[in-house]
Amino acid sequence: MKNMNMEIAQQEQTDNQQIAKTHKIETKVMKLVVDSYLQGAQTCEVHDGKILGVSIHKGACDSIHLFINDDHKVTVEVSQGISRISLMKKKNIEDIDYILPFMKCLGVSEGQVMKNYPTF
Repeated sequence: MKNMNMEIAQQEQTDNQQIAKTHKIETKVMKLVVDSYLQGAQTCEVHDGKILGVSIHKGACDSIHLFINDDHKVTVEVSQGISRISLMKKKNIEDIDYILPFMKCLGVSEGQVMKNYPTF
């Protein structure tokens, strides 16, 4: 019984650490997008040393590009408050921790993102 309680406590600690990590990433990505709108293209380094970059091309519809370590990963077009994925390339499931918050802050659902990835 004691071992089971320790396992549960360890699992809860791991879950709490994952939630904190996810929240930090979401906050950084949202700040990156906002700063890019206000100040032009921006980059930031995240906890694992990856460099995220956001570039926005404004026009009839805004094209918002996400780069991870200088690799263009995704472009979302936003027009009249409606967002859609216009490009996804170099799809690595390891990048999903950055792509999902990026899409989320632009109003693209997780389901829309995940249907672009092969089943794992």
